[in-house]
Amino acid sequence: MLPLVSLVVQVLGGVSFARYATYAKQLVDTAVTAPYMDEIFHVPQAAQLCRGAWAPDPKVTTPPGLYWLALLYQRLGTVLGWDVDCTRLESLRTVSFAGVMVLPFLTDMCLNQTLVSLSAYAPLYRTLVGFAIATIPPLFFFGFLYYTDVASTVLVYTALTLADAHQHFFASVVGLIAMTVRQNNVVWVAFMLGQALLAELRRQTPNLAWSRVPPLSTLLAQRRVWLALAEIAAAYVPTLAAFAAFVVWNGGELALGDKAHHQLAVHVPQLGYFFAFATFFGWPALLPVLGRVRVGRRGLLALGALTLAGLVAVHAATYVHPFLLADNRHYMFYVWRRVINAAPWTRYALVPLYVASH
Repeated sequence: MLPLVSLVVQVLGGVSFARYATYAKQLVDTAVTAPYMDEIFHVPQAAQLCRGAWAPDPKVTTPPGLYWLALLYQRLGTVLGWDVDCTRLESLRTVSFAGVMVLPFLTDMCLNQTLVSLSAYAPLYRTLVGFAIATIPPLFFFGFLYYTDVASTVLVYTALTLADAHQHFFASVVGLIAMTVRQNNVVWVAFMLGQALLAELRRQTPNLAWSRVPPLSTLLAQRRVWLALAEIAAAYVPTLAAFAAFVVWNGGELALGDKAHHQLAVHVPQLGYFFAFATFFGWPALLPVLGRVRVGRRGLLALGALTLAGLVAVHAATYVHPFLLADNRHYMFYVWRRVINAAPWTRYALVPLYVASH
C-alpha cells in the first residue's frame, strides 16, 4: 500500500509543483522585466559568452560556469528546435527554472542512496523531503532569476548522489563543474572525499570498534585498506588540486572580482545562523524525535558551555558585510535589522536559540 501512496504523492506532487512553479515564473517574468539585483552583472556576461565575445566583469566574483550552462542550453535549444536566445533575460532565467524543476527528483535520488534502511516509509519520506527542499523560500526565489544558487545546488546534489553510488570519478568531475559555478563548492568535494574514505574504512575493517578511533598501526598494517583508500582519493585529489592551483593563480584570494568587498573572514556566529535557519525550515522533521530527547546533568553542562561560547563569539566575532546593510532587496537585510540587530541586546538573546537549534 505504501509504495502506491508514494507513487500517487510523487505524481500529484510533481504536477502541482510544476504548475505552481510555472505560474510563479510567469509572474516574475511579467513583473520583473529588467535584470534584478546581481542579474545586472550575470546577464551581460552570459550574453557576451553566447555571442562568442566574452570579457570578465571585474565586479563578478564567481567563475563563468553559470554562463557556460546558458551556452549549453542555447546549443541544446538549437539542436531541438527550441526558441532559445541567451541574450534574452527570459531564456537565461529558464536555466535556473529548469534546476528548480528537477531538484525534488534529484533530492529523491540522493536520499535513495542514504535512506535505504528507513523501512517502508523511505520512498514517501524522500518524495516529501524533495518537494520541501525545492520550495525553501530563499532557494525557490532564485529559481526564477538568473543566479548561481539553483545551478550550484543542483550540481552539488548530483555530485553527492554519484558519490553515494560509489561513482567517485564522476562525482569529482561534477564537483569540479560545481566549483566553476561557485568556487566555495570545494567544501562539498572535500566532504565527499572524507565521507567516502570513512565509509571505505568501515567496510574494509568491519571487526574494528569504530565507536573509538582504531590505532594507526592497526590500519597501517593492512595494505589492502590503503590501496582501497588511495583508489578513492585518486578520484578527488585532482579536483582539489585544481582548486588549490586556482587560489595560487588568483593571488591567494577566493573571489575572482570585487575582491575588496569579498575578503575571507572568520565569522563564528554564522554557524548559529545556519542552525537556526535549518531548524526554522526543517522543524517538521524533528517532531518524531522530540519526545525521545533527554538532557541529563552532563547535557546541561554542555549546553551551558556552548551558550557561553556562543555569547563570546557573538560579542567578539560578529561580522556584518557592508552589502548586508546597504541592499534592502535581500532577505537578510530585514532579518538583520528587525531580528538579529533589532536592539543592542537581541543578538545575545538569540544565542540560546542557536544552541537549542544545534
